[in-house]
Amino acid sequence: MVKKEILKPKTNEFESYYKLRKEANKYFVRISGNKIPLSKKEVKAEFSAPKKNKKNKIYFLKINGGIAGYMNFTAMRRSGKKLNYLGDIVIAEKFKGKGYGKYFMKKFIKMSKEKGIDRIGLGTMAENKTAIKLYKKLGFEIKGYNFGMDLK
Repeated sequence: MVKKEILKPKTNEFESYYKLRKEANKYFVRISGNKIPLSKKEVKAEFSAPKKNKKNKIYFLKINGGIAGYMNFTAMRRSGKKLNYLGDIVIAEKFKGKGYGKYFMKKFIKMSKEKGIDRIGLGTMAENKTAIKLYKKLGFEIKGYNFGMDLK
């Protein structure tokens, strides 16, 4: 039987988080064609952010004790409503295609409801067809557009 857990990361798990961030970065570069700089120092600051600001959260998805993915999100208020904004959800390559992304998202939605959150927001690249399909299947709706401009 597969043991699935969603836990806050421990300080000594930074290297595992960094490895997943690098893997995710390669994937995003591959699907978008945009090179996204990613330094260990930046990732360390991101990993430490929840200790400095309680609104920032990181959770790991562990499968049989091993780290299979992570998500990070920010809890905020917009127009008087409580919002969880999902920054990233990443499943390690060797765990993809097994329903773990869907499981992780369902747990995130359930946790948000239990905390009295009014809305969940997220963004993804238009090229990330797998994620878009999952978000729609879970009941998310497209509410607008994100625009970007390369300046160099």
